[in-house]
Amino acid sequence: MTRQILWKKIVIMNKIILTNNKSTVTINKNSTNTIIYQNSKRLLLNVEKNITTNIIIITNNELHKVNNTINIKENSNVCFKIFYNNKQTIDNTTINLLEKLSTINYHLSAISHINSNITININHLSHNTKSNIINNVVNLANATTNIIINSYLPVNTNNCYLNQKSVIITNKRSTNSIKPNMYINNNQVTAKHGSVIAPINNNQLLYLMSKSLSKEESIRLIINGILLSHLQLPDKQKQKIQDTIIKCCFNNKLQI
Repeated sequence: MTRQILWKKIVIMNKIILTNNKSTVTINKNSTNTIIYQNSKRLLLNVEKNITTNIIIITNNELHKVNNTINIKENSNVCFKIFYNNKQTIDNTTINLLEKLSTINYHLSAISHINSNITININHLSHNTKSNIINNVVNLANATTNIIINSYLPVNTNNCYLNQKSVIITNKRSTNSIKPNMYINNNQVTAKHGSVIAPINNNQLLYLMSKSLSKEESIRLIINGILLSHLQLPDKQKQKIQDTIIKCCFNNKLQI
């Protein structure tokens, strides 16, 4: 008689609930996925040396106003996966790559209901540091979104990698802006950025509709791709966001 062994993928999930006006969190061990429920206005996140961690933040608030600081030490790799579904968002985040071989992958996706103002500052304070900042926002109706990214690289900080990429999907009736600023005082660097403010790509829409999908199904696929492609979330969190996209974008008659 043969015994069949079935292997099941196990996702380890840590949860941190922040309720104080100012909260400090220190990460000193590797973690697969840590979900932070942030109701605090200020978060100071310290990541110790030689750490690999994924941080997930998902919010659904009337007003989400935060000032966050992330400090990353030597040879640590931090991946932030953020999804905002707020009426109004004011997010000021500062990322300090304090020591060599520190890396931040910062992936923010959002549905903007009224207005979103997002400012991200990245300080490359040591050699061989990397920052990869990706923002994807879908505006509802006449919502507005303003994104400012400031990457700083001082003199004598060598062999760093800086990447910024931001997309705002919107209709033609709202005013939006993306400011991809790079303040670089060193030529030993790889730096690139890209910015797009536009409606849904009409060619993509027509292509999907030519495959017998309805217009609504086609738009849903495109928006799912825009908001979820970089997040790579566990199935439970991914499904919640997909449900949110249907509720916000289609029940409320997305106008793009």
